[in-house]
Amino acid sequence: MSVLIIQHADSEGPGLIADYLDSVGKQWKVVQIPEHPVPDATSHDALVILGGPQSVNDSDTYLKEERMMIRKALMLKKPVLGICLGAQQLALIANGKVHPSSVKEYGLGTVESTGESLFSSFPKRFPVVQWHEETFDLGDATLVVRGSAVKNQAFTFQSGVGLQFHLEVTEPMIREWVEINQKDLDAQNIDPRSIINEYLEHKDELKRLCFDFCQKFFS
Repeated sequence: MSVLIIQHADSEGPGLIADYLDSVGKQWKVVQIPEHPVPDATSHDALVILGGPQSVNDSDTYLKEERMMIRKALMLKKPVLGICLGAQQLALIANGKVHPSSVKEYGLGTVESTGESLFSSFPKRFPVVQWHEETFDLGDATLVVRGSAVKNQAFTFQSGVGLQFHLEVTEPMIREWVEINQKDLDAQNIDPRSIINEYLEHKDELKRLCFDFCQKFFS
C-alpha cells in the first residue's frame, strides 16, 4: 500500500500515523502545501489530510484544489482520512458547514464512540488530543464519535473518515504545540504544564488507540 499524506504546517506532521505505517512496512509520502503544488492522489492507495492553522473558509486557491483532490479520491473509493483541518475539508465536501466553535478545545479531552467498526476495539469513552477553534456541521456525513463540549468529533462519508481530534500526536509534537501556542493557551487560562502532564499520563494509551485505528483504516 502507498499512502499520500498532505501536511499544512511544519508542526503538524503525521506523527504516530507514520510510526504505524513504518511498523507494518507500508510506503508513505508527505507533500507539504502550499510550499508545493497539490499533488495527484490517484497513484496512491490511500490519502491522509492533516491539520493546520488555516481555515477551510479561507479563499486560498490551494485549499480549493485540495478539495478537488479529495473528491477525486472519494470517487475512486480510496480510503481518505481527514484530521482537524482535513476533517473540515471533508465536511465541506459532504455538504456540511465549518464555523467558529463556541468552545475552543486545547489539550487532552474525552470523546465517546457510537460503536462504528473503525472504533470497535476502542473503549466507549476514550482520551484524545484536541486542538481546534472551529467545528463543522455534518451535512450528508454520519457521526461516529461525539464529544460533550463540541458534539461533532468524527464522521464517515463515502470512503472517507473525518476526525476533529488528533490521534497522531507524539510527545515532541505536543511540546511544540504548547510552545508555539502559548498566547492562545494564556487567553483560555490553560496551564501548558497540565497539557504536557496529561499527555504523558495517557501517552501509551494514545499510541495504542492510534495504532488500532490505523490497523483498521489502512487494512
